[in-house]
Amino acid sequence: MRKPNAGLASVVLVSFMVSSCMSIQRMPVPEPEVRDDLNVRGVVLGEGPDRETYEFSEVEDFRWTETSLVIVGVVHAPGEPDHGQTTAATFPLADISEVLVNEVDGTRSSLIVGGLIMGATIVITFLVTGKSQSGVPIGSSD
Repeated sequence: MRKPNAGLASVVLVSFMVSSCMSIQRMPVPEPEVRDDLNVRGVVLGEGPDRETYEFSEVEDFRWTETSLVIVGVVHAPGEPDHGQTTAATFPLADISEVLVNEVDGTRSSLIVGGLIMGATIVITFLVTGKSQSGVPIGSSD
């Protein structure tokens, strides 16, 4: 049986960590000073039961103007099937109640990093001591 490629395993692990550490958060329309620092993923229009959420699966570009937010990407509109087509959507700031932003989730990140540290510690302990069970050297068969 072949051993898995360490480089491939690293790429898979890193991509899993990055994707699982990110989450979409809702926030009110930000002040103009911080708008360009956000990773915008969509908007919520309106309030209450009539509100509509427009979430983009891919965002190629977004621009804030004085009166609107323009997002270029693949949108998931309410009640519309996803065709994977890139579109430019303009949302008036007066209609936006919340902005969807992609942020790092601190709890998930901490758990993943803690698990990696514990796993590395266990592996190093086995390698340094040379034993996997009491009195049985690593690599020997019973």
